[in-house]
Amino acid sequence: QEQKHAESAMPPKGGVSLEEKRKRILQIFKANAQVYSLKEIEQIGSKKGVVAQTIKDILKGLCDDNLVDTDKIGSGNFYWALPSKDGQRKRTRLNALNQDLSTHKAKKAAIEKKMAVLRDDRLDSKKRQDGLASVSQLKKEESELRTELKKYEDRDPTVLAALTEKISSCMEHATRWGGNLAAVVDYLHDKQRMPTDQIFQAIGASENDVEPIDWEYFDLAESA
Repeated sequence: QEQKHAESAMPPKGGVSLEEKRKRILQIFKANAQVYSLKEIEQIGSKKGVVAQTIKDILKGLCDDNLVDTDKIGSGNFYWALPSKDGQRKRTRLNALNQDLSTHKAKKAAIEKKMAVLRDDRLDSKKRQDGLASVSQLKKEESELRTELKKYEDRDPTVLAALTEKISSCMEHATRWGGNLAAVVDYLHDKQRMPTDQIFQAIGASENDVEPIDWEYFDLAESA
């Protein structure tokens, strides 16, 4: 099993890398927030260019990394990944980074205060040199933390507020045009006696396009 996993971790010549395979399998869960059996994921994944025989190991790695949840129901394993899971993971990481940054800032301020006293006394002592070295190291760590924080700018409240407003506007447009499309279908079916399947074929739409959208699923308030 370990040998098989190690072999799947190596990108084949001219093929798809393991990281790309993981992204493609994760995209299945992001596209539809539902529970899948292993067989269903293997079928969908193979259409995305992932060899079906490798998908079980890929899923195990995603579950080990806490990116996908799994449970055994009856004789089969089922997998899912809710949209809020990734957001919660990012928020937890962001809070930890902010806490680390605050701690380093406090240490930096304390050391800089000590350095000010040393500069006033003009003491070129070992204690002063240690303080200078500590400040240099803390500045480096602070820079690294800020770089890491930039990866989580998508969780910034200001950015999320603007995105939520834009999504709300899109929701209104989608609801209005979905209602208009449903009215056209009803008119042609009730007044013109056209079969429903012919109507959808003529207007280039499907029954899903006129189904009411459950906007509560997106839970924008929680995501913000």
